[in-house]
Amino acid sequence: MKRVFRYRPRSILRLILVSYVVVLIPPILAIFMAVGSLEVLFAQGRTAVFDSVRAAQNGRVLMEQVTIMERSALQFLAVGDPVFMQSYLRTREALLASAYALAPLTRSPEFAARLAAFQAHEVNVAARLRSPDASTADIPAIAHEFDVLREAAQGILDQGSAVISQEVLSIQRRSERSRWAIIGIAAIQIPLAVLAAIVFTLLIGQPLRELRRAIEGLGDGLFTRPIRLRGPRDITMVGQRLDWLRQRLIDLEEQKAQFLRQVSHELKTPLSAIREGSQLLSDDVAGPLNTAQREILDILSRNAIQLQQLIEDMLNFNMSQSHRPALNPRPVDLKRLMNDLLQDHKPALLSKALILETRIEAVGVVADEGKLRTIIDNMLSNAAKFSPREGQLFVSCSLQAKEVWIDVRDEGPGIPVDERERIFEAFFQGKAAIPGGSVVKGSGIGLAIAREFARAHAGDIEVLPAERGAWVRLRLPGGTRA
Repeated sequence: MKRVFRYRPRSILRLILVSYVVVLIPPILAIFMAVGSLEVLFAQGRTAVFDSVRAAQNGRVLMEQVTIMERSALQFLAVGDPVFMQSYLRTREALLASAYALAPLTRSPEFAARLAAFQAHEVNVAARLRSPDASTADIPAIAHEFDVLREAAQGILDQGSAVISQEVLSIQRRSERSRWAIIGIAAIQIPLAVLAAIVFTLLIGQPLRELRRAIEGLGDGLFTRPIRLRGPRDITMVGQRLDWLRQRLIDLEEQKAQFLRQVSHELKTPLSAIREGSQLLSDDVAGPLNTAQREILDILSRNAIQLQQLIEDMLNFNMSQSHRPALNPRPVDLKRLMNDLLQDHKPALLSKALILETRIEAVGVVADEGKLRTIIDNMLSNAAKFSPREGQLFVSCSLQAKEVWIDVRDEGPGIPVDERERIFEAFFQGKAAIPGGSVVKGSGIGLAIAREFARAHAGDIEVLPAERGAWVRLRLPGGTRA
């Protein structure tokens, strides 16, 4: 059976490092080749510049030195003074040095031939001039020899310029070849780099996408699907730990559901007794009630019914974490609803002598009235619970650009910045102390349910910055003037 090769790196970090190396090798090679070509061109250019300067300078010097040597030689023949011969010899040494300086240009065969002919002719002229038989009669012949030598020096100057021109053309051709070579390398390495980047992106991205889907599945409460991640070893190990976490979450969900069922069952028994007792009192079984007593009894009955609804919501809370709660939308008069809720909380407000300030506009919205009641009731309950005695409580309801804003502000200890989102997590208990310490701390599920219900209405509930106390706002879309 043919074995299929499959590359499995030890870690995602090693895979990333390998991808960097593979993607960077082609441009690095192109850079080195370009630098090498440029260095050769620079060296050739420097040589050409030096040679051109040397050829121009020494060529002109040869012309001048030949003229000076001719003058000294003719004067020596005419007068016979050794001083003129010494001047000739000094100039001749300088001429030989200038000719030697032109030696680098002898890489051109034609230039080398001209320079050799010039040197040979100069040697003949010097030998004839230094001959014991030289006399004034040789002046015309010597003058002609120097004319020939001057023409040879001019030829060397012209040939030097031609050699430099050839060097410049060679540099241009070489630079053009280097340019096209660099362009060719770039044209090859860019697709290779892109291909390598695509391959390694797939190798790196695939396990990361699987990891993201696995985490999203855990976040959505999909615990029944096993987690198996493929890829580098560290990714597979993370997948194993996530699968362990999935199984652990399943156990915790079962324990939580069992706990909620037990607590709810234990609460329903005394709650049923409270509701039956309230009904008996309402029916005047224990005797007639006065107006104040009947008002308190009505509040007690309504809150008993609401408590029963909250128990049922708590039973369904686990479902609401992964599925949007079912709504029964209908037009709701928010002003009436909020006045009813404030009336229900009147005993709590009176017990702390809270100063209530309201600004409730006549606003309507299409929503589930029961769930809106739960949201606002939680907001009011928390504000009253954390308000100091004789503190001020501000409640408002307004319409802002077809969006309903319901604000509740108190003068309590406030909510720290790092807890403004966590208070909406189920069972989270904040650090703030309840003023007076007489109120039992809640279970931490109220605001979690409130946010679930708010988002089920395509709205949200949030904590706003406040100079003093806590400021909680409920936002609902689709509001209208009642």
